[in-house]
Amino acid sequence: MYTTIIAKADTCLEITTEEEGHEHSSKAIFLEKLKVDLKAKGYSRKNLNWFKNDGFVTFCLNFQNSQFDRENFFLYVGIIVNKLNPSGESKMVNCHIRDRLGYADTMDGTIKKILDWFELFSTREKIIEAYQNDKLPDFVRN
Repeated sequence: MYTTIIAKADTCLEITTEEEGHEHSSKAIFLEKLKVDLKAKGYSRKNLNWFKNDGFVTFCLNFQNSQFDRENFFLYVGIIVNKLNPSGESKMVNCHIRDRLGYADTMDGTIKKILDWFELFSTREKIIEAYQNDKLPDFVRN
């Protein structure tokens, strides 16, 4: 058995697993991998969202189904600056910085890409540096 990941237009992901001569696609494989890997790094899950509060920021990941194809999905990442979030709610809509990520060639590579994106904005200094160097994503909430 082996698993491949196919990026579609850098926004949708299809996971195909081949086993004993037949093929099927399943988001469940990737969701299970996310659950295991992110839980090990301190993330909590609610539905198709993962969150981790490190004190200064809350990292948010949203797994969103495609409306056109049941096996494809989008990954949205976001950062909430905790002092600027009076509601204290960890929701994607509350993210001050957010983006939609493309995919790597493997599940591990995609998870690494998510965690690397979070690292870009993990401290006040990194957020200021990203702003000064015009490296913030297109969507930044005021």
